[in-house]
Amino acid sequence: MIFISTDFNIQRAIEIFSETSGIPAEKIDLDQPLEQLEIQSIAYVNIIIQFEAEYDIEFEPDAFIATKFISLKDFFLYIENLCISRQEGEE
Repeated sequence: MIFISTDFNIQRAIEIFSETSGIPAEKIDLDQPLEQLEIQSIAYVNIIIQFEAEYDIEFEPDAFIATKFISLKDFFLYIENLCISRQEGEE
């Protein structure tokens, strides 16, 4: 997996996800299907809020549906793309 150089940091993203979801960072597998993580709806919303605050981004309304993302990697790539869009908008 290649993440483009932005203010998005995969290690920080894993920390945020771990802290907010309660899943230990060492148990997070980027290729694991998101639905297998069995995250409660309120926790998922809190995860999104944390990422929005951390990276000064705004998720699209359909991103609040966890099934939009197949894996955690897809979720993180979506966040990175939001960061790229935000940076391009600032230029």
